[in-house]
Amino acid sequence: MNLKLKTIRDIMKTNNIDAYFITTSDYHQSEYIGDFFKVREYISGFKGSFGDLIITENKAVIFTDGRYKIQVQEQLLDTGIDFFINNEKETPSMKEWIKENLNSGDILGFNGKITSAKQGKEFKDYLETFNIGIDSSFDKVDEFWQNRPALSGEKAFILNDIYTGETLESKFSRVREEMEAKNVDKLLISTLDDIAWFLNLRGQDIKYMPVVLGYLILDKKEGQFYVDCNKISPEIKEKLLKNNIELRGYNEIYSDLDKISEKNIKVWMDSSRTNFNLQKLLKESNILNAPLPTELMKALKNEIELENSRWAHIKDGVAVTKFLHWVKTHDKNGLLTEISGKNKIDSLRGEQDNFIEPSFNTISGYMSNAAMPHYSVTNESSLEIGNKGLYLVDSGGQYLEGTTDITRTIVVGELTKEMKRNFTLVLKGMLNISNLKFIEGTRGSDIDLIARQFLFQYGLNYNHGTGHGIGHVLGVHEGPHRINNVSNVKFENGMVVTNEPGLYLKDSYGIRIENELIIRKYMETEYGLFYQFETLTYVPIDLDAVEVEMLTPVEKEFLNSYHKEVYTKLSPYLNEQEQQWLLHETRTI
Repeated sequence: MNLKLKTIRDIMKTNNIDAYFITTSDYHQSEYIGDFFKVREYISGFKGSFGDLIITENKAVIFTDGRYKIQVQEQLLDTGIDFFINNEKETPSMKEWIKENLNSGDILGFNGKITSAKQGKEFKDYLETFNIGIDSSFDKVDEFWQNRPALSGEKAFILNDIYTGETLESKFSRVREEMEAKNVDKLLISTLDDIAWFLNLRGQDIKYMPVVLGYLILDKKEGQFYVDCNKISPEIKEKLLKNNIELRGYNEIYSDLDKISEKNIKVWMDSSRTNFNLQKLLKESNILNAPLPTELMKALKNEIELENSRWAHIKDGVAVTKFLHWVKTHDKNGLLTEISGKNKIDSLRGEQDNFIEPSFNTISGYMSNAAMPHYSVTNESSLEIGNKGLYLVDSGGQYLEGTTDITRTIVVGELTKEMKRNFTLVLKGMLNISNLKFIEGTRGSDIDLIARQFLFQYGLNYNHGTGHGIGHVLGVHEGPHRINNVSNVKFENGMVVTNEPGLYLKDSYGIRIENELIIRKYMETEYGLFYQFETLTYVPIDLDAVEVEMLTPVEKEFLNSYHKEVYTKLSPYLNEQEQQWLLHETRTI
């Protein structure tokens, strides 16, 4: 029997709650969350970064996405919790599942502080038509999680203008212009990366994402930053006050918004990125629900940010290339494991100047474990890396100069013909995205198939997007732009996006090859403005896995040119042995 589920069901019964919805989020709809907020993981044991848990009197189910299809199946074994993979044919929507498993007069409970306003309203509007109510104040976690971790108390720090390329004063001026254009009185920012970008502050409240827990309300003259004031140094406070931004207690935002609601004040917010309990304090008629202006501003990197990011990627490339050399020359007779590989690449990054922390938990997967796209190695799951097959490492770093994300699939021994063919199919997709030229107005959904077309010819595919935006010393996943089959955001000059097609064969092996790209202007003609991609990531791609005859002359030329740049950029920072190894790894094919 799952004792955690029994305890929770007893609490639900005492509080007249018939279904309990637990999303994977914090008070700010963050992708990565602090340990305090990992309620779903604590209850279920499923460690994926995305998943929603619903508990009823006799059922429990997690909804997650295709990245975790294998992982969720393994980690929920014998827990009494079932799962659905979103967007699969047999998967219902969460609200439909709730309706089917509740009766008229029942109550859905959830914590409205961690559930987005958009999702909370969807539940409310849909379920009330079936006479099913909601209780957004149901927060009884402390009753069943006795040793719950505390909220972070880490100090904030200033990210200097030499790294940001724009002052707080300038950003405030640009945001005011957007507020004027929308005819709003106040702007409510709940998302931590937008706040960090706007204030030029960073912190350590969430592992892998250097942000500070807080909220920000701006009007056309001043602002209020709601934060644990113990995290704010006198220097930061002085900087904020110079820009008419007052410090307020972290939870005072609720009482302040309540006062705002009494007045006829128009507030701009994004309901998909603000929690339900905050939004319900405001009159619906006084809300402008639209994407925040900071979201696109943050995505369009300025030239100083881009130049810093180029240097961050050189340092990162040196660390990863040293790691590849270590793997390739390492004695694999029981001495190389997924855990030792993870520790090695993390330590090599730590040797680089201005390194802050990894940008996510390093994925270090050999053969069958690499078939889980977001595999998280543990001491129990760690495999020895043998003398055959493929070893996948997806990793990244946070530096003062920028954020990195790179995947390489490494040949550690004999490969089958199928492995080499499939590696080459993935590589062809990656190369053709990298070398693409496209017209203004192009979206990620317009080019996603370019990466997948080669796999499609063999009835193969991968169950994740081809690319995502990257923050600047912020989240490794950043919107609003992406490369997938649904993204309708237009690419613009200065955006940074990953390029990472893959292939995952259950219980067998996984392949992914990932670089970061900058969207840059290419040329303007009578037909319009055209863009191209500038590669940010420079690390060798394992030629031992490539079926050269499957590449077109254009693909070979691009790969050879890329490898020439890899050697030119990285070799000055390597020792003689590493240089000789890199020279061979970047050979012309």
